[in-house]
Amino acid sequence: WIKVRTDRENEGWVHRTQLERTLTGDGAEVRLAGPGADARTLHRWEASLGAGDFDGADVVTVSVSYLLSESLFVRTDVSQLLGEYSNGWLGTAGIGHIFMPQRRISPFVAIGGGVVYVEPKATLVRTSDRTNGTAYAGAGLRGYLTNRFLLQAQYRQFLVFTDTNDNEVINEWTVGFTH
Repeated sequence: WIKVRTDRENEGWVHRTQLERTLTGDGAEVRLAGPGADARTLHRWEASLGAGDFDGADVVTVSVSYLLSESLFVRTDVSQLLGEYSNGWLGTAGIGHIFMPQRRISPFVAIGGGVVYVEPKATLVRTSDRTNGTAYAGAGLRGYLTNRFLLQAQYRQFLVFTDTNDNEVINEWTVGFTH
């Protein structure tokens, strides 16, 4: 939104897209500096900070993504897991697809893998720390709050490859801000 003033000293707020569709007194088009709606697809790097739930534990995630094209990205995440009975770390890397990158709100899907480290908080019984490989599939929504700042919600289902014959399925829900 941009604050404008007429020759008669009337003031008001005009949305950027409306102002860009008007003409000056000379008949020239109005040109505004700064990012327009095309900034949603012109950038290549994104950094995110999110929080959510990792199978009952709180999770805080920092992510970096590189957009290979308007709709295809690679992403790496580092997450801290803070649970009632254990803490841990999760590191992942994956690839994803944004279905409508030029729209203000767009769904996306992603797949990837990584490593999860869990340190139990047990005090009575000696338990061992666990480090396991993991794979995930996920889906979410990206919604631009401005042309370069967005809110992202995501669900991922992890398959944790344990040393036993029982692999674990873990659900993760996160919400975060991306720039």
